[in-house]
Amino acid sequence: VYKRQRWPLLVAALRARAVRAVEPVAAAGLLVRAAEVLAGPLHDAASARAELTRAGELAGADLSTLRAIAVATAVADGGGSHQGGAERAWTALLRAAEGGDAAESALGRTARAEAWTALAGLASDDDERGAMLRRAVAADGTSGPARLALARWAARRGDHAQAIEQFASALAGGLDPASRTRAEVDRAECLLAVGDRAGAEGALRRASAERTVTGALAHALLARLALDDLAGLSAVGDAGDLTAVAQLDGAIASSEADVDRALEALAELADGAPAAERDELDGRACELATARARLRDRRGDRGGAALDWERAY
Repeated sequence: VYKRQRWPLLVAALRARAVRAVEPVAAAGLLVRAAEVLAGPLHDAASARAELTRAGELAGADLSTLRAIAVATAVADGGGSHQGGAERAWTALLRAAEGGDAAESALGRTARAEAWTALAGLASDDDERGAMLRRAVAADGTSGPARLALARWAARRGDHAQAIEQFASALAGGLDPASRTRAEVDRAECLLAVGDRAGAEGALRRASAERTVTGALAHALLARLALDDLAGLSAVGDAGDLTAVAQLDGAIASSEADVDRALEALAELADGAPAAERDELDGRACELATARARLRDRRGDRGGAALDWERAY
């Protein structure tokens, strides 16, 4: 049934198996799978929520099933007016993870961290969101996603020192490759904010090794740093400082390579990317090309400047 994509028949089969299931937890798991089909291929969020409500009544305190219900409910809610269902589902997981033997188990700690992180994402008050994220980290200090969420919360608040610490802890823990790359870029921006240029460049170079949209953005940030350096040296060199003129020759070659790599990466990834990502990539490429065109104009490189103006427009 699944291979033929006869989705209504699959839902009916899962419901029938749930009715025949001996164990309530097994029935709950089957209803979760039915809800995933309803919310996904069939685009029937209302029916999916109904199945998940039934699953919640059967799941008891089984953490794995309650987590599956919470994740599926968040998908069915879609961040819209029904997000109260996701809040209730994550709260149910949290309560189960705080009680009985689960409270001291590794699975319970992981469940509490994930639930607090998810609930923080649903909170409307920023202070409340921060308190929830701190509770998530306290529940499981090895949770990369919890640390990452707390780091980004701190960065938005301008607490760069805390953000840098949490980014480092998140990177030391378990993050998928895409999240690691994004975390390196976000950490680099915080490091730049506190004046740690060397640390920021190291983070960006690690991120730029990935052939992803975020990796291309890391290339762009590295190139922009090189152009900023070049602009400063150009200003001093124009004033007749011979040391700056000598430094400028090396900086030009370095920045040219950084900018060329960044523009190539941005263009490659923009081709075929979704509209929102393509706009961001094209915007960064335009910004870089414009910045280098202005510098080339100042240095009298009219031909090179013309090429960059053409890239920008």
